Amino acid sequence: MAYTVAHKETQRGAERALAWLLASAEPALLALVLCYLLYELLLSHVEGDQAYLLYAAQQMLHGVQLDGPMLIETNPPLIVWFSMIPASLGRLLHVNAVPALRVVVLAMLVVSAAWGGRLLRLAGVAAVVGMRAARVLWALTFVLITITQPAEFGQREQLLLALFLPYLLAVGSGVVDRLSLAERVALGACAGLAICFKPQHLLTMVCLELFLAFALRTLKRLWSAELLTAVAVGVVYVAAVRLLTPAYFTVLTPLLRDTYWALGEYSIAQMAWHVGRVLTLVSLLAAAAWVTLRRQLALPRLEGALLAAGVGAVLAYFQQHTGWYHQRFTAMALLEIACAWMATDVLRGQLLGASRMPRLKAAAWAVLPVCGVLLFGLAWVKKRHAPPPDDMQAELLRLPAHTTVYAFSVGMNAFPALMERQLLWGSRFAHLWMLPAIRANETTPAAVPPAHVLPAFRLNELAELQRHQTTEDLLRTHPDVIFVERCTPTHPCGAYRSPFNAVQWFSQDAAFTQVWSHYRFARPVEDFDEYLRKDSGKPVM
Repeated sequence: MAYTVAHKETQRGAERALAWLLASAEPALLALVLCYLLYELLLSHVEGDQAYLLYAAQQMLHGVQLDGPMLIETNPPLIVWFSMIPASLGRLLHVNAVPALRVVVLAMLVVSAAWGGRLLRLAGVAAVVGMRAARVLWALTFVLITITQPAEFGQREQLLLALFLPYLLAVGSGVVDRLSLAERVALGACAGLAICFKPQHLLTMVCLELFLAFALRTLKRLWSAELLTAVAVGVVYVAAVRLLTPAYFTVLTPLLRDTYWALGEYSIAQMAWHVGRVLTLVSLLAAAAWVTLRRQLALPRLEGALLAAGVGAVLAYFQQHTGWYHQRFTAMALLEIACAWMATDVLRGQLLGASRMPRLKAAAWAVLPVCGVLLFGLAWVKKRHAPPPDDMQAELLRLPAHTTVYAFSVGMNAFPALMERQLLWGSRFAHLWMLPAIRANETTPAAVPPAHVLPAFRLNELAELQRHQTTEDLLRTHPDVIFVERCTPTHPCGAYRSPFNAVQWFSQDAAFTQVWSHYRFARPVEDFDEYLRKDSGKPVM
């Protein structure tokens, strides 16, 4: 008897604890999102990628041709076209384009979450796992598609996830068969645009559709309205690129094929077993769990679809060869969502039996958002009292608006300050993305050949093109300030295999030497040397 009473007390305690977790999870997630968004919108700096894309969009609004002689972007044009939306909004409201981008992306995430929530309600998910658990899981899903490293809010991976998630939930849950034709077309159009943002994630779509074909034992989805629409959007996009920016295929793509590989230093095997080993392990364990538990799951098709898309996103990440953090965001979010939904499905009996405990819920709604705001306040105070960094960005932030600047670098760390101070960029390129491949072919011993060996005539052609276009840009824009990155054994500049002096390399061209004679060394700035135009009037510091 004593054992029975103790067992019942233990069970009731477990139920109370579970009820408290469910009661407090939703407000806790709300507090987390609130704190993060306040920090993101008010305190954090934007990453170089988004800043340059906004700068390129602003240039296009001023009539500059994308992938023309004055503006070259290595990414497919859709992201620049999209960036024209926040750039136009900032121009219309007379505000910086960076917060405008964050507002636009946040609106996309909210619409995506609302649309996805509606689809799951139509699919009856709440009837399976319980209304409270479904709300908590959907709040968690919104958190996972919203929160990334603050400086990387608005990267293409996040846009892709916002556009692709409703399609994934609709086809994964099976509710797509009950939707109107118009909504199915809208789902397909959004998914098609998502893939156009990051063409590597065609693997995400392929893995999802292969899973559905296997699960349904039919290929009828090949002619479904949403999939055909997604394919049609991709075809229209390729045609639009050929029409509006023909140089991307005729000029830029051959250059990218010959040179851009040097920025991705890892093989697919290295990505899978070294850089992305956590993603590999999670994918394998989650897939094994789904195969083992699928007969016990109430939503096996939905969770399998989420997992299949996550595996496809992992493969897309590996295919990019770089290991950059923001490129793994889609894979991480999809795998985390899939695992959360599977865990909830397995525990659905306990979740359905938990009591509500409304007082705890009310207390959590009151306390946790307040804690989030207090944490934001602490971050604000810390940022306000932090000493300014003594680096290139700090130097750029001291320059007057409309100053023309340039940097001999493979990095893009000048652009956040450039956008904040409304400075001008002195080149058609965001960075020297062709140069690492050229240097690898010029300096690597035969025993350790580069990943892509260039014929001698092509190597000379690319080197001449890099020197000529850089010199031409300096003559056209006359930068007031130039930063030259020091590539030494202690600071290898990432993409370069050996120490490298950019000024010496470019000085092999007589025209560049003539242009460079108009600049004087000012001072070292962290890993850069600052040069000023001799007639700029800016004193040496």
